[in-house]
Amino acid sequence: MIDQMLKNLDLGVSQYSENRNKVHKPSNDHWDIFNESYYDLISSFDNWAKFRRNGITCMLETGLYAKDRSSFIKNRTLYDEGYSSAEVHEIKLRVKELEKMIGKDFLYKNLECEVGSPRHCTLSGHKINFDDLYNVYAAWQIYRTFKELNRKPTTILEIGGGYGNLCNKLTSLFPNVKYIMLDLPETLVVQEYYLSQANPSKRLLTLSDIKDKNVKSILESDTYDVALLPAWYGPQLEQLDIDLVVNARSLGEMNVEALEYYFDIIHNSLKLEGLFYCVNRYVFTSSQHQLKLKDYPFDEKWGFLISQPQWLQTHLHEFLAIRRADNIVDSNFILKSMSERVPPPGPVMENILSQKEWFKNNKREKND
Repeated sequence: MIDQMLKNLDLGVSQYSENRNKVHKPSNDHWDIFNESYYDLISSFDNWAKFRRNGITCMLETGLYAKDRSSFIKNRTLYDEGYSSAEVHEIKLRVKELEKMIGKDFLYKNLECEVGSPRHCTLSGHKINFDDLYNVYAAWQIYRTFKELNRKPTTILEIGGGYGNLCNKLTSLFPNVKYIMLDLPETLVVQEYYLSQANPSKRLLTLSDIKDKNVKSILESDTYDVALLPAWYGPQLEQLDIDLVVNARSLGEMNVEALEYYFDIIHNSLKLEGLFYCVNRYVFTSSQHQLKLKDYPFDEKWGFLISQPQWLQTHLHEFLAIRRADNIVDSNFILKSMSERVPPPGPVMENILSQKEWFKNNKREKND
């Protein structure tokens, strides 16, 4: 299993030097983080059993600090499996609010707190992980919207899918969907492990399966459930008639060229009446590019079904947009009033960290 994952990683990295200018311009950017210590860590099978506590998923999941990533990976440090009493109190508040908002049935059916030995607490017999709650919420927003529209997606594209949690939930909620992930090779290897363990019956399409074959014809076939592709395969997704595009917490971390690259893919691959679920910061202060949400290059062919501060993370904005042939209100009208600064944390967050403390804890450290 690990040998095959590393083979796919090597294929991706070998292609990266040829293709990175198409996606990410070389720079000291937020995602220039994969060093020798990272490759050493993921090369050992033993390190995957607890990969959600050993630094691998720092920056890939909510609740783990970016500043810990380098030292945890280098020193083989683990987060405690259990949460502190303050964190448990905070999680109880979130669970209570989610139960009321989405219903206990949906919440508890869609929890996943086993793969990778994540941090967790146990409430009423259920293992609860901080990041998993946010993915349950996102899955619910998407699921209920398709239900309201009396539709089911056949093809979903996720740009920057973290370690694969939301993909796992959506492919369970929509069992017949084809799911395509576009990401960096070093992150795809994490998604490959997580998805293979969370749902072994899912057929994963990876770089070693593609080789020199026609990518578009493979993606249109019935030979896979989830495709894990490096970001530079994006242009080959055009005209696939995708029903849903998802991006959560990563478009703002890119440079302008990468952002425009992905929006070109979105504009050219999403079908008419297709949906775009986008959750990103109003301004991303940890990157030298300081991208603002209000400057995202939406074209004029969008309607907005949902536009609001994200649930319990008010420094993020949540869009659920629909692709239209024409609109009464231009997307620029919606974007114009977006904040150009990071809003203060919501009332629930104030019990844990002030905004100043949050920024201090998430300050990037240079790689070794």
